[in-house]
Amino acid sequence: MKRVMVFLVIILILGCAPAKEVKNDSNGLNKIIKPPTLLQKEPFSLPKAWYEGDLIISKGTHTINNTEFNILGDIIVKGTGKLVVRDAIINFEQNQPFEHELIAEDFAIIEMNNVAIKSKNRMNSFYQGQSQISLKKTISENIKHTAMDSSKLVLNNPELDLLIKDNSRVSSLGGQMNIELYLSGVEQDIELDNHVSIKSKGKKYTITLTDAVVNWKILMDYDNDIILENSEAVIALVAGSNPKSNSSVQLKLSDLQAKKYDDFSLKFDTNRIRLSNSKVLAWEPISAPSAIVEIHNSDLGDLSGEGKLIVKRSKVWSAFAKKNAVWEFTNSQIGKIIALDGSKINLINSEYSVKNSYGNAEIIES
Repeated sequence: MKRVMVFLVIILILGCAPAKEVKNDSNGLNKIIKPPTLLQKEPFSLPKAWYEGDLIISKGTHTINNTEFNILGDIIVKGTGKLVVRDAIINFEQNQPFEHELIAEDFAIIEMNNVAIKSKNRMNSFYQGQSQISLKKTISENIKHTAMDSSKLVLNNPELDLLIKDNSRVSSLGGQMNIELYLSGVEQDIELDNHVSIKSKGKKYTITLTDAVVNWKILMDYDNDIILENSEAVIALVAGSNPKSNSSVQLKLSDLQAKKYDDFSLKFDTNRIRLSNSKVLAWEPISAPSAIVEIHNSDLGDLSGEGKLIVKRSKVWSAFAKKNAVWEFTNSQIGKIIALDGSKINLINSEYSVKNSYGNAEIIES
């Protein structure tokens, strides 16, 4: 299976009706700003609108139709509010990753049809509470959508990155998706059509991933015991996140390869995983703030975290150091490197494709 990221080519058949007025529910103001100088032109033309500040919808229905809607702020749908977007582009203007969010909470409803949601930097979209989300023919770029709590998410031919956790319900038909299944060490009741078979007994799961159009990631937070059968996935494991532990965690691993495993078991802090006739596309060790993780001679995916990470003689898809993270790479090959404000990355005889740092982050090469 190829590792498919969010598609950058977007082709929509859109009309040219005038942009509808937008209002900020928090103060009743309609803030229009000048077009940003870095805004890229699309291969088709839509009326453009620019909005500064958080767009908050707490009641009634707000519609964005046949518009390229550029926003410098969050979009928050809450209470009994409803957001409807059709034949449109929503472009979040961010100067650095995770400045803004798309949020649905309480009993909110979001309906999108034939829409592109974009950001030049990474950002999150959270669907929480008992919100109901429908994304039909929706493409997102640099955005991770998270279905959590008791939310319901209906997907129809989407192209997006999705994280599923808690007791959320997800129904999908077609499309291309990268799905991250988040397991947090508590009994969960996750529903995802016929894409995945999960048999649980307390905190112990037997998982089979069945859908060939989905790129899977299993994210194990703490106290998980998993058997992965007849599947193909990225395996992400967190060290130092158990809230019941007061001591720091130090782990050292080696030779975690991207390959098919007939029968293989691994203990990673409080997580246990057994692979049965399953292929690992990449391993992703994650260090929580109190953890120190050292890994050698391994095939690693998209690394992220806030603790200390030491990587030697390994291949890495990408490295995303969050605030206060201290990382060191020696004799390794890395794709894209991103360092957020307050993080530090030391590169010792290591290669990379591109690097970006923000605030007072440090990327030191030697």
